[in-house]
Amino acid sequence: AAATAATDLAGPRRTRRRPRVPLALARGWLTCYFFLSTDWRAAYLIVFLGVSFAGHWKPLMFTLCVLDVVRLSPKVQRLQHMSYISRSFTKNIDQVISTVVFMFLILYLFAAYGFYRDFDYFFEGHNSCEQPADSDYKTCGGTFYDRVLLHVNYGVVNPLIFNSDHVIRSTDGTFFMWLYFFIINLVVSAIISGVIIDTFAEMRAERKEVHDDVTNNCFICDIEPEVFEQHNVSFAEHVQRDHNLWQYVWLKMHLRDKDPTALRGVELFVAPLLASHSPRCMPIKRARVIQGKVKDKATLPTILGKVERVETQLGRAAQTEAGVGKSLEDMRGRLVAALDAVNQMQRDQVRVQRDQEALRHNMEELQAQIQHERGDLGAGLQEIRDTLRDLGAGNEATTTHGREQRR
Repeated sequence: AAATAATDLAGPRRTRRRPRVPLALARGWLTCYFFLSTDWRAAYLIVFLGVSFAGHWKPLMFTLCVLDVVRLSPKVQRLQHMSYISRSFTKNIDQVISTVVFMFLILYLFAAYGFYRDFDYFFEGHNSCEQPADSDYKTCGGTFYDRVLLHVNYGVVNPLIFNSDHVIRSTDGTFFMWLYFFIINLVVSAIISGVIIDTFAEMRAERKEVHDDVTNNCFICDIEPEVFEQHNVSFAEHVQRDHNLWQYVWLKMHLRDKDPTALRGVELFVAPLLASHSPRCMPIKRARVIQGKVKDKATLPTILGKVERVETQLGRAAQTEAGVGKSLEDMRGRLVAALDAVNQMQRDQVRVQRDQEALRHNMEELQAQIQHERGDLGAGLQEIRDTLRDLGAGNEATTTHGREQRR
């Protein structure tokens, strides 16, 4: 009773909310999608496991497991050609698909023309007129869809043969049969097989070239054994002692696992180059045992490489020349503008000099006029002085005469 009362006083219990199921499922699906999209091998193994389980109910599904031999074939020396065969078909699958689509379009055109002309022909015992003529279509048995299926199922490999002689003797019938045999049975089939065979031959040539390069040359410095023989050096000892492949692998693992802040000396230079897969840190065409650099062998790849480098240098030189020409044009324009400015300044200077000469001439004329006016003013002042002197003398004489008269 006391516990019940305490529960009533405490109020209703608060239950913890559980996460929603759809959100958890969405997170799970997103995690699986990210995992499978980043690792296709894991997705393949999951599908392979599902097919294996499905074989418990459908034994036919076990036959698909045999295809896993193609995936495992590169790991077996005697079965490597199986992977090359499968890759020769999938490497240029876009070309094969486009050729097949083109073939089906041509088959559709031939089927349409044969249906329109009501030709009676067959492919290896499969006749286009096995059925009686339909009243609705008025053709040699079957519909247009049946005629297209006949071409698709039997007309790709088997040649077209007419049943009636009058069709063979006709011009369009003869041209129809010859063109069908030439395009469908010869050209299209040869194109598809040629694409696959050429791809397989190209892959074999590439594999042989890589294998010969790895086995016949040093993997590190890419120097031929003949060069070491010319210097009386054993190629096997060089590969095992000087340029051991596994030592470079261990060096890369050591620099990868080492703390970047603890790198010292050469490690600071080599570590970023190995991390970025740059060949700058590799002694290409260099070996200390034969004293320095080795000349490139006069082979087609080396010649093509040199030609490409020369073309690159010529392209850069052309770009530099174009840049220099543009700079010269800009400089020429600036020089022309500066020359125009200098000519304008000279013209302005000549104009200023002319104005100065005119001002100096005007000042000289003004000074001469002032001197002349000053001379005239001096002469007038002298006349005034003489007049005043004469007046003073006349006044004195008058004054003296008046005094005499008064006396």
